[in-house]
Amino acid sequence: MKKLVTLLLLLLPFISFAQKLNIKRGVEVDTLYYSLHLSDGLTGPEKQQFEAVFERVKTKFNQSRRDFILVRVEEERPLNHITITIDSISYATKRVQKWAVAGSAVGLILVPAAFISAGSPLVLFFWLQPKNNNFMRFQVSENLWKKVENGGIKDFSLKTNAGWFRSREKMIPANFKAFEKRIARVFKKLDRRLK
Repeated sequence: MKKLVTLLLLLLPFISFAQKLNIKRGVEVDTLYYSLHLSDGLTGPEKQQFEAVFERVKTKFNQSRRDFILVRVEEERPLNHITITIDSISYATKRVQKWAVAGSAVGLILVPAAFISAGSPLVLFFWLQPKNNNFMRFQVSENLWKKVENGGIKDFSLKTNAGWFRSREKMIPANFKAFEKRIARVFKKLDRRLK
C-alpha cells in the first residue's frame, strides 16, 4: 500500500487535467472545416506566428492517415466546422519566474528535508513551473457538439512552459513551438472521436 501511495504521489505532477471539448463520438466527417480569428490585441508578429502554426499543423495532419482532412475557410459553415479565436497571450513575468524558483527551492529542498528529519517513511517534494497562457475560444458547429449549452463555445487557456530563467526573447519562440504541439494534439483527439 505504501508503494502505491508513493507511486501516485510521484506521478501527481505529471498528471494532466486537460480541458475538454464536448464533441460527439462517431459523427461521420470527411472534411473538418475550421476558421481562425486572431484578436486585435495580438501583435503583427504574433498573428504571423499563429497563422504559420495552424498552417503547419493542417499540412502535417492532412499528410498523415486520418479519417478526415482539415480545410481552412474564411466563413463559418453550418456543418463540420470549428471556429478558433485566439484572444491573447500572457507571458510569465520575471517576478513570476523568481517566485517559481523560490517555491521550487522550498519544495525540492526544505520539504523533503523536513520529512527526512521527522523520520517519515514517505518523502514529498514539489516544484513550480512558470507558465505562459494562450487564451483562445473554440466554437463548434451544432452537429459536432455533444452539449448545446453556451452555443457550442468553449474557452481555453493553453498553457506552455515559460522556463525559470528564460528571457522574453527566448520565451516567445518556445511558446509557439509548444503551442503547435498542443494544437496538433487537439486535432488528433478530434480525429479519434470523429469517424
